[in-house]
Amino acid sequence: MSRFEIRIDSVPKRNAAWLKALRHATGCGLKEAANLHEYLADHAPCVFATGIEGEVGEHLCALLTKAGAAVSANATAVVSPMLLHPGINRKYTWHWLWGRATQS
Repeated sequence: MSRFEIRIDSVPKRNAAWLKALRHATGCGLKEAANLHEYLADHAPCVFATGIEGEVGEHLCALLTKAGAAVSANATAVVSPMLLHPGINRKYTWHWLWGRATQS
């Protein structure tokens, strides 16, 4: 099964639609979404998520693009799904089949 990484090339200005997309993609709260926005704005272009399945990758790309981000999906050899943000990865366990996260 192919795995992909989602790369964010640029992020939109902080707005309600963008924060809502980040919250939906990660399952985090508003404060974490705002922190994630700041992290992505400071580090773009960067990898947002890696090791995810094709359907989930397509959905995630569409969600983030609709909110105004410039994103791309590339094949990866990583097999374990990861969101590449240090604070959120420590706090949440990722369930990519459902596109949601649960707090650890």
